[in-house]
Amino acid sequence: KNYTIACCGLTYPHYFARMEGTRMIGAEFIQALPGITMWASWVRGAARQYQILWQAQLSIFNAFGYKTFEKDSFRNLFKAVDFGIGNPTYQGGPDRGPSLSLIRRAWYVLFMYGANVECIEDSQFFRPAGAASFSIPSSDETPELALEAKKEYLSPLGDIQLHAVRFCTRNAERRGVQYCPSAALMDFYTAWTPPRHIYTDSFYVTGGMFPYHRGDHQTDLFFREIFPGYQDCAYFRNERGYLTSTPYGDITDLILTDVVPNILSRYRMVSLLGPVCVEGELLVKLKEYVENGGHLVWSTSQLGREAMELSGVILTGEQRKANLSRDVIQGTVYQEEDFTFTEVRTSGCDILLETEDGHPLMVERPVGSGRITTMCVPYGLGDKINESHPLIGADPERDITTFSYFDKPLGSPYRFLNGIKEIWFSMLKALNLIEVYASECPIDKDNLSSTSAIQYITNLTGEESRLVITLVNNNLFPVYALIQIKGSKIKKALDLLHGERQMPLCNSGRLEITLFPSDNADFNLYIIEVETDRPVVRFMI
Repeated sequence: KNYTIACCGLTYPHYFARMEGTRMIGAEFIQALPGITMWASWVRGAARQYQILWQAQLSIFNAFGYKTFEKDSFRNLFKAVDFGIGNPTYQGGPDRGPSLSLIRRAWYVLFMYGANVECIEDSQFFRPAGAASFSIPSSDETPELALEAKKEYLSPLGDIQLHAVRFCTRNAERRGVQYCPSAALMDFYTAWTPPRHIYTDSFYVTGGMFPYHRGDHQTDLFFREIFPGYQDCAYFRNERGYLTSTPYGDITDLILTDVVPNILSRYRMVSLLGPVCVEGELLVKLKEYVENGGHLVWSTSQLGREAMELSGVILTGEQRKANLSRDVIQGTVYQEEDFTFTEVRTSGCDILLETEDGHPLMVERPVGSGRITTMCVPYGLGDKINESHPLIGADPERDITTFSYFDKPLGSPYRFLNGIKEIWFSMLKALNLIEVYASECPIDKDNLSSTSAIQYITNLTGEESRLVITLVNNNLFPVYALIQIKGSKIKKALDLLHGERQMPLCNSGRLEITLFPSDNADFNLYIIEVETDRPVVRFMI
């Protein structure tokens, strides 16, 4: 009867969202769970695919304790369970658990993603030291003492939540809708999970027990590219990976292959990820998507016979090796790790990338009003470069417990070909409505470039000349940023998060901002409403 609300801890929200009667899908964020940027792309993707509400629950826990401002809270919170006082996961204090800065940034980011409901699980209030242990006053004691024994005070976390709720209440409609023109499409039965997570000591497994397929590594590397460092989430004390930079813009939803055509058609670009065979109903759906103007990116490893014909690629069956690739349009030559590819012939295709001796590695073919980009290298990956799990800095003979894995980055046994990565993700970045340049030094406006990366989210409003832009510095150093709207100039910018003050603009109609380090109490995050001198988007009726 539409009463079910599902709260997820791993990348399975679509399965719950699909269940008949599910009213709302959601997830717990922070804790020792997947990175927020990557994780949210799954949850909101499920909500958008199945057209239901979604919610976000922010946890005060992480792998190193939990946030509390009360004395002896461990005994109060876990008095019914003996976890062992030496276990760092269950030690509380104001310096334990996630930082206040991370919780604050996560709240606003999830709000701008479009979460319908948000909450924080605990620690909004506290009692002064000793107050919690007062005995119930007897009748001859003063009522003031009885009142003080029960009195609670707003904690720093509670103060953050009050400010955030006020902001969200004022701007729930004004924030608009997150601009997500890109979708990553995976097989419904993939059961993919990040390469390491809290629910297993194994690396690179899906569905709880199955070793990663080559296509699963492609999925991991795709997310590493659009959300750099997401795979480190929960395993570093400096909180890296929870929120990440977004070098191509925060513009991608994760959907599964049971998506209906009218939802699929909302995305301008769809990247097919992981092990899947395009045939039958899926092929019909993807062909219709492309013919109606969509852009589909896939690999020959994912195609059935009819899909291969649609791509314009004909496999000869001969396997070859190479270590160079060349961008045919730009003329750039890339040094590659050794890679294996199948020799192909093409029909009606433009060659985008080829080997040194002219064998196609990436091709594009117009189909109807859209186009298909095909990688002729399996999943776009080079040959395996590491047979064991590459936990950098670890000793496989000695580091066998979960707590030995902390503060050690996890590498990958594969790499995307440099040429494929450059072309593929340049197509993705081209979908953005804005350009954000970021640097550790003031930006040279005559020679725009980025030496750092920050997270940025673009929200569409009901007006074609008004956007809401969110900038988040998740680095431990200050970042200078410059915002430029493609094809138009900014004529007005309001800082919604800091009193709706009007922000000064450059003469060129661009906006410069300095963002403080991520561990700063404020000004590491901006939510800015901008008006432009001409329409940025056109809405279809």
